[in-house]
Amino acid sequence: MKKIIFLVMVALFSISMQSMAATAPSIINKSLCSVTVRLVCYNPTSCTAVSAPCAPVTVLPNGTAPLPTCSCSPYLTAYEICWVPCPGICVIIGNVTGPYPCASAPQGPVALGTCLKCGAAKVFWDAGNLIIE
Repeated sequence: MKKIIFLVMVALFSISMQSMAATAPSIINKSLCSVTVRLVCYNPTSCTAVSAPCAPVTVLPNGTAPLPTCSCSPYLTAYEICWVPCPGICVIIGNVTGPYPCASAPQGPVALGTCLKCGAAKVFWDAGNLIIE
């Protein structure tokens, strides 16, 4: 009997973890090329980047990846999105929840510049997910 209760509890825990993972914010890349997404911490008074505490995440074409969630406290969070095939073509978008005191980290949507191999893309937030299309 104890064994059955234990197995039921393990199954319920596994289901709840899968449910939580499904609702975690994601990067959804609907473009033709891979992109890198880097969390950037910035000072809202000077509007300058102060650090990038997480490693960049690479998202394949038509792929998804978890949104980096490193802490930027006491600064604000933004995300830099860059084309992998065209280094240097990047755009920054502010965090989904705001605030947006700096023009350098807007609410979005924002345009990711044209890369000859990829075209251009629009970057925006939808239901807490960062969308590149």
